[in-house]
This record gives sequence, structure tokens and C-alpha cells, in this order.
Amino acid sequence: MIKCDKCNVEMFTSNICSVIPATIPVILENKNKGFFETTCRSEVECYVCPECGHIELYAKDPKKIRGRG
Repeated sequence: MIKCDKCNVEMFTSNICSVIPATIPVILENKNKGFFETTCRSEVECYVCPECGHIELYAKDPKKIRGRG
């Protein structure tokens, strides 16, 4: 359970989608230095406060974005 820092109420999850196409999720990307290094990616979770509308974004798999997943 994630609580809003401003209102102290439980936040709910939501999806962030682009308009075209709407099914592609938002992805965090981290390219390691070096020509042959791979790009590390993680999907994003979005939480919304039902009172004030404050949103918070979290990496679903933070170890992957650092290149250890």
C-alpha cells in the first residue's frame, strides 16, 4: 500500500499510455556506457491519489534498470 505524501490516503494504480498506440506501456531505459553494452529496461507503475491527484511513478523492476536483472 502506497500513501500520498500530501493527503496521507491510499493511492490506487493506474496505467500511463500514449495516445497512438494506446497499448504500449511506458518504459524506463538505461544504456550502459560502451559500444557493446546492452540497454536495460523496466516498465513503470503509476500511483494516483484519489484526493489531490498527485501521481508517483515507480520502476516495476529497479534491479533490471541498473543492469542486474
